[in-house]
Amino acid sequence: MSKKPNLIIIGATKAGTTALRNNLSLHEHISFWMRKPPERDYGEIKFFNQHWDRKVGELGLDGAMAWYEGHFEDLDTRWFGEKSAGYFQGKESIRHLGESYPEARLILLMREPVSRLWSHAQHNMRKAKERADAAGETHPEEHWRSIPRDFIESPGRGAIEKGDYILSIERLLEFFPREQLFLGVSERFMAHGDEELAKVYRWLDLEPLPEKRESSDYRVNKDKYDRISDEQAARWTAHYRESVERLKAFLDNDLPEWKRFADVPAASR
Repeated sequence: MSKKPNLIIIGATKAGTTALRNNLSLHEHISFWMRKPPERDYGEIKFFNQHWDRKVGELGLDGAMAWYEGHFEDLDTRWFGEKSAGYFQGKESIRHLGESYPEARLILLMREPVSRLWSHAQHNMRKAKERADAAGETHPEEHWRSIPRDFIESPGRGAIEKGDYILSIERLLEFFPREQLFLGVSERFMAHGDEELAKVYRWLDLEPLPEKRESSDYRVNKDKYDRISDEQAARWTAHYRESVERLKAFLDNDLPEWKRFADVPAASR
């Protein structure tokens, strides 16, 4: 019997989605697919954004959907699904998700976009260093410093677009009604995790947990990273300015946690 997921965390990358998944999983009525220990990384399925074409090509549409839903066969809670933080961005992944599970509830965490972009770039540099160390490779410091810049500026990566949240929300609304989307602000989960979790539980018609139960930290920069330069910060703040203005208007919220954009007014409401 197929198991159709009804709760999916779709993004954003480097916005605290792993911590959110881990903390929501503490509730008796919520469960998520995770790779089994002792794997260091619990992983993501990434079906709709990375594996759709290959799986449909190999197995046909019905076979690909059966492969995907097979990940959930052991999950028996009221709400169950997965976390793949890249689903929120691409037009095709949103379309495939919307056509496959139009009744699913989706969670999108949004982190201040300049911080998200820099964190994502630095994360990629750390992963590149880990691969080089494993292969016994050495490179000059300039090589490593070029990785974040190249990652951000590569047109095929879509790194910049991941912070244009309003564009993704508009795409999602073509397939899902607003009430099926939980749009959270990462900085609020970092500062008031239990309060924000309670909002998610109410949205799912669940009672909040009776006491503080958070197990996972929402901070997404636990590693020591280089600080973004003033010039880079100013450049990307300017890029996101209009997008954040439109997001503020859509949410009817000034997003005071995003201090880089404190002077950006919400567009006409």
